[in-house]
Order: sequence, then structure tokens, then C-alpha cells
Amino acid sequence: LSLALLAASTPLALPLLARRARPAHALAAAPLALLLALGWTLGAARLAEAPAAPAGPEIRIVQPNAAQRDKWRPEMIPIFFDRLRRLSHDPAAPLPAAVIWPETAIPWLLERDPDAARLIAESAGGAPVLLGVRRRAPGPDGEPTWRNALSAVSPAGELLASYDKHRLVPFGEYLPFHGTLSRLGLGLFVGESGGFAPGPGPETLRLPGLPPLAPQICYETIFPHHLPPLAERPAW
Repeated sequence: LSLALLAASTPLALPLLARRARPAHALAAAPLALLLALGWTLGAARLAEAPAAPAGPEIRIVQPNAAQRDKWRPEMIPIFFDRLRRLSHDPAAPLPAAVIWPETAIPWLLERDPDAARLIAESAGGAPVLLGVRRRAPGPDGEPTWRNALSAVSPAGELLASYDKHRLVPFGEYLPFHGTLSRLGLGLFVGESGGFAPGPGPETLRLPGLPPLAPQICYETIFPHHLPPLAERPAW
């Protein structure tokens, strides 16, 4: 996608980069400008015809504004955790149906840290919390693998359900042809653990007080056709 964007935008920039706009540059830019205008027009028309979203449960989305370079620094982890907790509850507002924390919101293995789960539950003031975590789960060969996951925590601090991301980012969350490319020194792209293993696929979670929902984590949202049928997940 980045390469396609670069290829499409470069001819548009040529007249601006040249000291004098050459006719050839203008001819190269004109079709792309028309294509851009056509896409904009079609997109605006489609948005205008989109049906209004039906009324549903109120959700609180929490974002701690953690810079990627600071997210896993040991001295910053408790600061961001406290920020997530403070933003999760507003005594002056109605209790939401759920509170959502971001992808990989905490560095701990939540299933092994009941105290952290209890603190997360307390911070939401009685609402369930859906948060991004890393977790360990058996792979096809039975050996434990790392998963980029969503976990649901009940108001009592119990783990209700988990969903493992199955569409992973190449070279970010996993390394294609890992054995070969690791020998070339590219394994550091995905960290010492070798990256994440994909989950089994799309699924519908049924949680107390919420409609059936199909989670998608970050990169997965560009694959909406991989969701379960709409009748099985009114929310996603």
C-alpha cells in the first residue's frame, strides 16, 4: 500500500519539484488528479448513503497517549497503567456497558496475574473491561506460543474470554520464512521471542451485558470480509 501511494503521488509532485513545470509533468499528473477526484466523489457519495448506526450500548474507549518508544520502559509502565485506570471511570458519567483498553495495554501475562486483573476491574467501576494483552497458548504442536490477544475482564476481576489475533503484521508481528530469514539476521524485526503465532481465526464472543461481538485487533480491520456473518455478531 505504501508503494502504491508513492507511485501515485510522485507524478503529482513533479510539477512542484521542477523549477518550471514541464508539459510532460502536467500530462502525467492530470490522469492521477482525475483518478483522485473520482475516488473522492465516489467515496463521498457512498458515505452519504450509509445507514445511520442503530442505538446501542455506551462504550468508553481509553487511550493513555503512550509513545511507542516509552511504552515498555520499566519506569513508565506503572505510569501508563495508572493513567489507564484513572481514565476508565468517571463518577459523574453513566456507567458504560464496557471499557476498552488499547492493544497490548499491559506488559504482564494477565492470566498469571490475578492482582492486575483485580485492579483493572476495580478501575472500571463495575463495567467489564476489554483490553489488549499478550498471552501464551499452545500451538498446533502443543508447544506454548505467544499470542497478540484481547481479553475480557469481569467486574469481579475474572477472565471471561480471550480472542487471539489471527491476521498478523508481516515483519512486525511475525517473520515470513522465519528459519531462513533469521539466519540472515532479520529475526530482530520481530523480537527475541520469534514473534506471535496466529490465532485460530475469527470468532464471536458472548459476554454478559453486551451484544455478541467479533473482535478485530489493529491490522485485522482491513479484512472485514473475514468476520463471522453479521447475524452472529451485531457488534465488532
